[in-house]
Amino acid sequence: MEVAQIDERQGHSGGNMFTDGGFAMNTYQHGGKKVNMRRLSKRASAVQIAATAAAIMFFVTTAFAGQDEGRSGLLRAGNGPGPAANGPGPGCNVIPPLASIGTIVDISQFPPADSLTDPELAGPVQLLKSGKFDLPIEQLTSVDVPAGTPRGTITLPLFKGAVKTPSGLKPMWYIILDVGNQAEADRLGVNFSKNNGYSFGKPLLYISTETSDPAAAAIEGNTFAPRLRDVVLGVDDIKTSGVERLFIATNGASEGGCQNPQRQGLGAALLDGHRPNNVFGGVPFVATDYSPVWDANVFEWTEDAIEKGYRGLVNEEFRILKLARDGYITGPGGAPYGSAGFVVVCGVAARLN
Repeated sequence: MEVAQIDERQGHSGGNMFTDGGFAMNTYQHGGKKVNMRRLSKRASAVQIAATAAAIMFFVTTAFAGQDEGRSGLLRAGNGPGPAANGPGPGCNVIPPLASIGTIVDISQFPPADSLTDPELAGPVQLLKSGKFDLPIEQLTSVDVPAGTPRGTITLPLFKGAVKTPSGLKPMWYIILDVGNQAEADRLGVNFSKNNGYSFGKPLLYISTETSDPAAAAIEGNTFAPRLRDVVLGVDDIKTSGVERLFIATNGASEGGCQNPQRQGLGAALLDGHRPNNVFGGVPFVATDYSPVWDANVFEWTEDAIEKGYRGLVNEEFRILKLARDGYITGPGGAPYGSAGFVVVCGVAARLN
């Protein structure tokens, strides 16, 4: 199919922002008309959670296959946005704490975040310029956001286009998150994607839209796009790379659910329905190698690391790479650590500190 861009803004799309990966039920507004997007709700037993990533992927693939057999049998968790970015406990809440914690002064006496004068400096900043957040992104250093309210939802403009099919042009609605041309990025008010550099872990809000793997599409609740399999993987940070790395744990800590501050991974997400707290590489204004096309690096904690009590929440790229180097994490099932062989397209919408 070919897509013809008409570049006409028609209404808005309100979608729940995925925060460091996860599950959601989104309701989108198409030109003033509501369209409920069905999402899979994942649940698993403790035995399944203890299994390898291969077992988890098999479980999800089976659920995805059931979707094709009959939409009436599709599992549902309800309509509307999924779990909020600021969930019911520390394991599901990525909103940064106030800087006044541990001091004897009120937060009002602290200066504004440096990011308000320069987005490359420390502090929260909205990166997706075309959207409107319900979270007070630029005030996160000075206000305390209650758990679950607001949810971390953004309203985005819809663009009208057309898809060329054998029977002629068919109307199509889409959103634009990132472009590779600075002038076009400025015109549309979206992120400018640029490659090369380093990466650092920061709490994020992002939109997950497509993936090259059907199991990953079921987990992320996004669109399965087989042609993304042509993207060259395993080449993070070299000059010709078009990808950045996305780090996904399979068997992170899950005991206690959202109340566990070390909670992370697909296993935890399958058990409690909240996000797996994935980790991104370079993002805008933190590194110069940002790309919205993420090369999934799926990792598994070794039994030795778990028995010694080393397993915990990891939120920074080079911390993960060090654990892989030292033998505490591997690829699924003990395989060599590296690319899992699929990509996920996620536009970063905001950095929270």
